[in-house]
Amino acid sequence: MIISAGTVELRPSLRTMGRAVVAPTQLLLLALLAVNGALLAADDDAVVLWVPAAALGLAVLVVAVWRLVGRFQVTGQELRCRNLLRTRAVPRSRVAEAVLLPAFRDGAGARPSGLLVVLDDARRPLLRLDGLWWGRDRLAAIAEAVGAPVRLVPEELTPADLAWRNVYELPWRHRHPYLVQVLTTIAILVGAFAAARLGGN
Repeated sequence: MIISAGTVELRPSLRTMGRAVVAPTQLLLLALLAVNGALLAADDDAVVLWVPAAALGLAVLVVAVWRLVGRFQVTGQELRCRNLLRTRAVPRSRVAEAVLLPAFRDGAGARPSGLLVVLDDARRPLLRLDGLWWGRDRLAAIAEAVGAPVRLVPEELTPADLAWRNVYELPWRHRHPYLVQVLTTIAILVGAFAAARLGGN
């Protein structure tokens, strides 16, 4: 935590993110990727081998850039959350409460990573911070720094559980998280394949 000139700044926790990633589901995916790479290595088509390598390299690059640019700032007037694509600012006057889910898991086989959602007075999300990227220790510190009432949800919930538990008013991307993940994965694979094709020419 960095405090200067009335501004509180918190950055992602790489150590906590690493612990969350080391879960049975993630390890199985990595093992399948390794087996796939070994099988493709025996293939004569080098371009095919470049696809998983490019996808893995892209994922490492995203994590590294996120660690450099990601930050959450609290000033006297607003909350600012900066990620890979943009900086989102929310006036503090719009914030009604913060919902902290320390035992939230990204999937059935994942370790608890945590989730923090900042809501307005209509229970709509203004900001959503995933503990897989920020770390559970950072989420608790951010919830305290926001200065709004904090509602603690201690149960172990997954993305699919948020809708029936009615934790907050979910937009479509929160209501269908696995569809978003599938679309994101397809986009990454297409980008990796395109990069591999360009590299092979």
